[in-house]
Amino acid sequence: ENIRVYRFLIDTLQRMHREDEAIDVTQSLVKQVPDDIDALTVLGSLLVGKQEWKQALPVLETAVKIHPDDAHLQLWFGQACLQNGRQADGVAALKVAAANAMDPAVLASVAATLAGPGAEPEMAIAAARHAVTLVEQQTSELTLADLTTEQLKQMVVLAETWTQMSVTALKIGDLETAEHYARAAWNLSEEPSAGDQLGQVLERKGNLAEAFDAYDLAAARPYPRVAGLSDRLEALRNRMGPGKTPTHKETTVDRLQGLRTVKITPPKPFSASADFLVLFANGKVSDIKQLGGDARAMELVRQLKQAPFDVPFPDNGPEHIIRQGILSCSVYDTKCMFLMMLPGDATTNSRTQQTPLSAPVRIQLEPGGD
Repeated sequence: ENIRVYRFLIDTLQRMHREDEAIDVTQSLVKQVPDDIDALTVLGSLLVGKQEWKQALPVLETAVKIHPDDAHLQLWFGQACLQNGRQADGVAALKVAAANAMDPAVLASVAATLAGPGAEPEMAIAAARHAVTLVEQQTSELTLADLTTEQLKQMVVLAETWTQMSVTALKIGDLETAEHYARAAWNLSEEPSAGDQLGQVLERKGNLAEAFDAYDLAAARPYPRVAGLSDRLEALRNRMGPGKTPTHKETTVDRLQGLRTVKITPPKPFSASADFLVLFANGKVSDIKQLGGDARAMELVRQLKQAPFDVPFPDNGPEHIIRQGILSCSVYDTKCMFLMMLPGDATTNSRTQQTPLSAPVRIQLEPGGD
């Protein structure tokens, strides 16, 4: 009967990605405290994550009665209603979620759900654009001066919102918009859901080889798992036929890392390691800040600014994209390699310890300047 122990165990199981066991323990907790909104919320989110819609529906219905203004709960309840044939209740809940949501990720999920068959496509695209506008405006206010790790994590939300925008656009048949946002989201995050979404868009457009590559790379990311991804990959393999799928010399791991790597040429070979934050605006490098490492790496800021970064922007919004990366140079190589961290792993703390700088150094790059 020790409720605190239940909560600790549930949290531990979630951190270990043992969702099935977490669901069992949370269900036991709900039996102990049927009206506990925290327990109901956790159980609802776990069941939605597993797409156990039938089990999720009564849990979420109880939860929204206790906390009707919670946008997350209304979103999940709306999704569960739609999956269980309660169309009117589902759309009504999603409208409440959209009205109460201040989180771009929630708005984007509402939009993607409303774009489904028999729902509200016009409301869906309006919610999706609102979500994109919110998150892009939030990121436009980010600068490298005094940037925190928490602020840097907005890149995760930006990629998630772009993915959901793509989902919404695909459902209403706007393939060009869907591709722009899916490609930008995948390039930024390398999240399996973004790669899977890009694959679906490309397959719908008839670009089968590129779609296969997108599915293949998304499947190479082990977590989080995407429902149906392996089935889509295998179905496309069969559709293309024997020997028709693209082949590569590099492994999928190397290819994934290659998407986040650029090479620059130093004035002369030398050995050094340093990490930087790079801010992109309007599709170009706008600002660079060295976090730590070898001070000699500052000599390569101009080359880093002119490096062939592949950082697509899906629209003409004001968003800023910020990437942390490690620059590695060797006296035995004519090229230096800059590897960008995944947004979920990025931090404003230095990852390099060799010859640390006394303080972070930032180079402000003026438009059109050096």
